[in-house]
Amino acid sequence: MLGNQHKENSIGDSGIQYLANALRQNQTLTILDLSCNRIGDTGVQYLADGLRNNQTLVTVNLEENQIGDSGLQYLDKALRYNKTLIELELQRNPSNYCTIVSAAVQMRNNIKSTTMNLNNESIGDNGIKFLAEVLHNNKTITMLNLSQNKIGEMGAQNLGGMLENNKTLKTLELSSNEIRHMGTKYLSDSLKINKTVIIINISKNHIEDIGAQHLANGLQNNTTITELDLSYNEIGDIGMEYLGDALRNNTTITWIDLSNNHIGNIGAQHLANGLQNNTTITELDLSYNEIGDIGMGYLGDALRNNTTITRTNLSNNHVGNIGAQHLANGLQNNTTIIELGLSNNEIGDSGVEYLGDALRNNTTMVALYLSNNQIGYIGAQQLFNSLETNKTITKVIISKNKSKYCEAVESAIGIRNDKTITDLYLSDNDISDIGVQYLANVLENNTTITSIDLSGNRIGDNGAKYLGDALKNNKTLTTLMIDSDEDQISQITDIGLQFLVDALQNNTTLQFLQLRSNISGYSAVAIATIELRNKNRTISTLELSERDIGDEEIQYLVNALDDNRTLCELTLESNQIGDNGIKYLSAALENNITLTNLYLAQNQIGDIGAQCLADILKNNKTLYKLTLAWNQIGDTGAKQLALALKNNEILEELTLNNNKVSIELQNYMETADTRFYLEE
Repeated sequence: MLGNQHKENSIGDSGIQYLANALRQNQTLTILDLSCNRIGDTGVQYLADGLRNNQTLVTVNLEENQIGDSGLQYLDKALRYNKTLIELELQRNPSNYCTIVSAAVQMRNNIKSTTMNLNNESIGDNGIKFLAEVLHNNKTITMLNLSQNKIGEMGAQNLGGMLENNKTLKTLELSSNEIRHMGTKYLSDSLKINKTVIIINISKNHIEDIGAQHLANGLQNNTTITELDLSYNEIGDIGMEYLGDALRNNTTITWIDLSNNHIGNIGAQHLANGLQNNTTITELDLSYNEIGDIGMGYLGDALRNNTTITRTNLSNNHVGNIGAQHLANGLQNNTTIIELGLSNNEIGDSGVEYLGDALRNNTTMVALYLSNNQIGYIGAQQLFNSLETNKTITKVIISKNKSKYCEAVESAIGIRNDKTITDLYLSDNDISDIGVQYLANVLENNTTITSIDLSGNRIGDNGAKYLGDALKNNKTLTTLMIDSDEDQISQITDIGLQFLVDALQNNTTLQFLQLRSNISGYSAVAIATIELRNKNRTISTLELSERDIGDEEIQYLVNALDDNRTLCELTLESNQIGDNGIKYLSAALENNITLTNLYLAQNQIGDIGAQCLADILKNNKTLYKLTLAWNQIGDTGAKQLALALKNNEILEELTLNNNKVSIELQNYMETADTRFYLEE
């Protein structure tokens, strides 16, 4: 027998007594499910006696019963002799020890278990005392998460005692508890002895300066910890003096988080003194403190000679232009920092100029974060120019500053050096023509960007020209969106669109151009040109009615029609196409062998245009339907069309109603050739 289910059977204490007696003799059962019954403390004692020497059960489920503290304590004592039970489910019972007893069973018997996650289980100090006893000699658990468990000083004391003897635990997560400075002392004392823990997180524990002092004392003799999280602990300048001294000679810590404390310029000085001689720390987080410009001076000096720190976060520290200058001085000779965070400070144009100058020839920095500062147009421009020769920095985040150009500069710097970027999303960023110019400059030689979204910005004619020039020889971009929002009037006029259309004449890679809100004929023609030429040459129908297309726009469309071999239907009704436009269109249709339907109603076509179409119809072998209603064709043009149809046996329908053809000629044409439709 491998399993036995008795869940939801209203089994009470007396029923369990019979089952427990059977378990003493059973040698085959491996799974026992007793969830959702009425088992209380007495019943679980019977069960515990039955499980004490059991050597087959692997899983027991006691969820949703009525087991209290006394019952679980008895069960735990009995199971200390059991060596086979690996999984004990106790959720949703009245006892406060459910999580701890379940964890204890797993830690004692499951030799494959290396991770124990007890986050937010309301364990408290009493539960920690019990857990510490189990972990005292545990040989398997390497990671223990006890975050958010209301652990206080006594719980920390029990954990400290456990750490003095445990030889396997490597990671200890204790964030968001109530250890405070006295609990930190117990833990720190144990760290003087413990040789296995390498990662410890005691963030959000209110340890304050005294707790930092205790921890510093523990670190003086510790040679194993590599990662230390002390964030959100109200540590101030005094606490940093102790920690700075401890870090001066420490040779193991590589990562330390001191964010969200009360570290001011004096505390920064103490830390800087410690960093002068430290040769192991590679990542340092000091964000959300009160370092200021003076404190940044101390840190700048420390970074000048430090050769190990690769990432440092100094965001939210009231750093202004002077502080940026101090930091820039430190960066001049630094060859190790690859990532620097300075967001949410008070750095303006002059401050970013100092940073730009320091990074001009830097060959290690790859990411710089400057969002939410006071950077204006001049600062953004200076940073862009300073980094023009820098080939290593791939990410500069300067969004949410004073100038809206910052978003464009941010993207331009990124795509200049980062060859992995393929999509660029810059919609609704208030980018104007100058911002587009930054992007266009780097797009000219870019060979990786395939999609750009610039919709919902303030791009005008000059911006369209910059984009056109950049895309003229581009071989990779397939999608470009520059439409304005539906409730906004586009700032790109016919002049700007003409620049763009001209540039795209020879571009054969762009597949999708979105100019939705630009209702001009140039917009429609630009999109149609791309559809005809680039969309794998499979388009068969093109709808361009009511697009304000005139003779000049038709000229651009004709260029795309010249060598098209797929278009069967072309609709150009309700536009402003005149005789000159029809001349261009006729020239394109002269050698066309695929177009079958051509709709040109409601335009401005006169007799000259009709003559051009008639010349085409004389030799055309594919056109079945031609619609010319509601134009300005008179008798002269109509006669030319009639003559053309005498030699054309392919055309099935030619609509000429509502033109300027006389009634007499209309009657004659309809009688002579039934393919004409001339009724008003």
